[in-house]
Amino acid sequence: MRAAPVNTSNPMPSPAAPPLSIQGYHAHVYFSADTIAQARALCAAAAGRFALAMGRVHERPVGPHPDWSCQLAFGAALFGEIVPWLNAERAGLTVFVHPLTGDELADHRDHAIWLGHSRPLDLSAFLPTRPPSRPSRPDTKPLHITLHPVTRDNFEAITDLELLPHQEDYLASNSYSIAQASFNPHLQTRAVYADETLVGFMLYATPGETGVPGGYSIWRFMVDAQHQGGGIGRQALERLIAEILAHGGVRQIGISYVPDNTAAQRFYASFGFVEQGIDDSGEMVAVRVCGGEAGG
Repeated sequence: MRAAPVNTSNPMPSPAAPPLSIQGYHAHVYFSADTIAQARALCAAAAGRFALAMGRVHERPVGPHPDWSCQLAFGAALFGEIVPWLNAERAGLTVFVHPLTGDELADHRDHAIWLGHSRPLDLSAFLPTRPPSRPSRPDTKPLHITLHPVTRDNFEAITDLELLPHQEDYLASNSYSIAQASFNPHLQTRAVYADETLVGFMLYATPGETGVPGGYSIWRFMVDAQHQGGGIGRQALERLIAEILAHGGVRQIGISYVPDNTAAQRFYASFGFVEQGIDDSGEMVAVRVCGGEAGG
């Protein structure tokens, strides 16, 4: 059967444009309640056939996407194999494909292609805006950031914390993380507080889970959308690293993130995390070597 043509209403840059530095691609498979089984099957088939990372199946619009969707992340070298295959196998589903260059607005608006009918995207999250003004505090003291256990009293409030729309594909939900930790004694959950206000959530794995002597790994780290941009994340990570080091005998701390999350790369690099490469799930792994020290 002849494959349907690719819709290039948002074409790739012309040959005259400066060459893009493309780290990889995302293909977002769109679907509805009527086609969710078809979309799941397509994404699973792609994950089984190619070296790509299949994201969560979102049964609601997330980020800039107007429809339910599932993300497939893959390296630039696989574009010529995966995109034609998706176009041949999508069977009427719409697939939105964009590169990862570090410029999310241009990637979604100028450099993307559509397999099937194009859909209107909400690009407002990628537009440059002035940070929202924050209410003035009655005092000038900096926020006091502390980490606390997840308990019956704060569980529901933690599950209500939200990311910015374009961050939702980067992280599992807090509900899932807490459920995951409840069955694994080697996972530790922490609620992040600024003074008396709950502002974030963290999850880390001890050597019993990582299988590496003296090896810890930060699995989840989020700050609520309303509280981002005020330095809370940096202070929270400092507190978590200090807690991990207090266990003693710590040789390394690992973390992973989506390769195109350049903000995360810069943030973690400032704490001494060095990128090691892409793991089997398609995430970038970064490690801070600690040398077995304890404390600060």
